[in-house]
Amino acid sequence: MSDDHDPKSHENLAHVNFIDPGKRPLSSMNPTIILKNGRLKSVLGASGGARIIPATTEVFLNHFVHGMTPFDEVIAPRFYVLEYENLKSVIQDTFKLPSEVRTSLKNRGQTLRGVNNAVICQFIVQDLESINGNQGVGKLTGVSDPRKVGSRAGY
Repeated sequence: MSDDHDPKSHENLAHVNFIDPGKRPLSSMNPTIILKNGRLKSVLGASGGARIIPATTEVFLNHFVHGMTPFDEVIAPRFYVLEYENLKSVIQDTFKLPSEVRTSLKNRGQTLRGVNNAVICQFIVQDLESINGNQGVGKLTGVSDPRKVGSRAGY
């Protein structure tokens, strides 16, 4: 196998994932569009390799099942089967599973491993109740993950 197709070669993987017409990405993708009664309710996506799907699922569940706010659900520490985030962002925010949760999981026989790399989620939610009439856009709340210097690009 040549280096051009070696999935372990990060330099080559970055190059082959560049956007070009007709190309398919080589990493996990999970773009998620949620509709309610035919109207856009939210849009969710992430970057971060193999953890993209569980991270977007967790953000989705935090909002639609647990009722968290968009900001709280995106910045909440995420955990994966046996790995959990244990990292600081480039702006020194700390993301770590609380010690009582780690202790509880260990007491149940789980072997835990803190990881210092992150999945970056972006999330937009539309408040359907704020739409006037049958057309228009309701109040939008967008959150860009601070794990990757998240910031807004527009107002």
